[in-house]
Amino acid sequence: MHSVTVALLLCAVCAATASPFQPQGGPGARGSPAPAPRDNQRHGGIGGGIQRDKGVGTSVHVNGHADVWRSRDGSARVHAEGNYGQVVHGPAKGMKDYNGMVTFEKKF
Repeated sequence: MHSVTVALLLCAVCAATASPFQPQGGPGARGSPAPAPRDNQRHGGIGGGIQRDKGVGTSVHVNGHADVWRSRDGSARVHAEGNYGQVVHGPAKGMKDYNGMVTFEKKF
């Protein structure tokens, strides 16, 4: 249960730090794309799905990633990623898989 809490917390962080939705087009836009995000904006995302594998069962997975820190000039950042999956039905019910990673990037 602890790993589920960690995965959900990571997804909440990703959702909170993700760049705001920018619709493309709209009335009077004539198909012009949304402006590109500035380099100092935080980026992130969340995802997930359900998968059924023969001999294993039905599994549910979630993943998220986000820039958790970015320097003012955009030349450095800390990025975090996390994944969690669990088989919820079938022969392998209860089997879990989770991982995470934190990276630091510096542009010279």
